[in-house]
Amino acid sequence: MAWNAELSSRAVLSRSGFGLIALLAGVFLPAAALATATASTASMPAYSVTGTPVVAQWSGDGPRWSGDHSFLNVFCLRAPAPASVSRVAEALFNNGSLYFSRIDYPQAMALYVVTSTMPAHLDRHSEHTDQKARARQLAEQIPTHAVAGEVQTALGTNVTLRLRNVLQGDLTAPFPFERRFAGEPDSPLQSLSVHQLFSNNGSRIELAALRFFEPALTREQEAGAVASLEAFVAEAADSLAQCTANQSQSGSDSRSTSASEAEIAP
Repeated sequence: MAWNAELSSRAVLSRSGFGLIALLAGVFLPAAALATATASTASMPAYSVTGTPVVAQWSGDGPRWSGDHSFLNVFCLRAPAPASVSRVAEALFNNGSLYFSRIDYPQAMALYVVTSTMPAHLDRHSEHTDQKARARQLAEQIPTHAVAGEVQTALGTNVTLRLRNVLQGDLTAPFPFERRFAGEPDSPLQSLSVHQLFSNNGSRIELAALRFFEPALTREQEAGAVASLEAFVAEAADSLAQCTANQSQSGSDSRSTSASEAEIAP
């Protein structure tokens, strides 16, 4: 796929000069979580940005984002509550093999859509089996921080993950490609992420919402936070599944509509 060309065609979004620094700017991580970050579920391979990230932002009473978000023929969706979005960032990692997007919301929350190309020897069924096995393995390794499951969508069965006290990471280990955790098993809830993973048209796709809480939530407050974030992700996932299924059936190669020049004009 011409992923580098696709991001280059959206250079208008970077005209405010954010670039690499802005890709993971606006970090939501509470100071306490930074101080207690100790655990990792992976060997932390290096990630490097390919080319120039694409960033758009909205503020004040000007035009707002439409919420339409897509990348080539890999995925498309209408993001929930687009009028409240303050920023959309996109980038390619590792020589264009990984696509990353982050949509920033109020209340220290972001929605991520990331993709990678499936190995040629894997079909959709095999990839789902592998995704499910990896999610279950993670939940078995750190049951205090991770819960795995499945959910039905218009694209079939998605693997789900719910992660407790997960960190955002940095440019060398960006969430959700890498998942690092903070705090002890019985720590109050400092952050929560909800994920859905699946594949389509030869690409792995992961949709994840991450929210930080300061002050941290008690166990009594945690259930409400989980239900709210799961509902938010379900809305985004339903839109992604329906739009992407229709896109696949039509054989269209939709270009991204993350933001138009008019939407980000001063």
